[in-house]
Amino acid sequence: MELSSTPWYRQFWPWFLITLPATVVVACIITVWIALENDISLVNDNYYQEGLNINNVIEQADTAARFNVSANLLFSEKNQKVTIFLSGDAATPKTLKLLLSAPSKAENDHDIVLNAQNTNLFSGPISKPLKGRYYLSLVPDNNEWRLSQEITFPIGGPITVTHDGQNSP
Repeated sequence: MELSSTPWYRQFWPWFLITLPATVVVACIITVWIALENDISLVNDNYYQEGLNINNVIEQADTAARFNVSANLLFSEKNQKVTIFLSGDAATPKTLKLLLSAPSKAENDHDIVLNAQNTNLFSGPISKPLKGRYYLSLVPDNNEWRLSQEITFPIGGPITVTHDGQNSP
């Protein structure tokens, strides 16, 4: 058997064998870089407490159904405010809290406090433009009931949110 006199770095097999682990190392470095650059905002750190609060959310939805609560919402991008007309048999609260949760990025979430303008009319400012899909929750100041549903912006006009989570344009 005759040995080759060419140096190892000019042969195919050593480079082929070096390339496989080198590719894995580069892919690992890229994966670590992506993980460090992107915030993991979809994970709730307080998942246990959220699990305990599910019964409260269900009770609030049942109370909204019992009182036949519904809300007509109008989002005005021009005036950067939201106006809500509340109807139903529940006692009229002094303020409402509108929670708009973006499913993909927590920095796009909105917590809007709506003050009563008259008996069933509430309004409040919108701090940032609304675009894309959101989970909407409307809760009075006493947390007695809750209206929830999914909406997608931009919305062409007013929407009605009912206790069963259905909306109508």
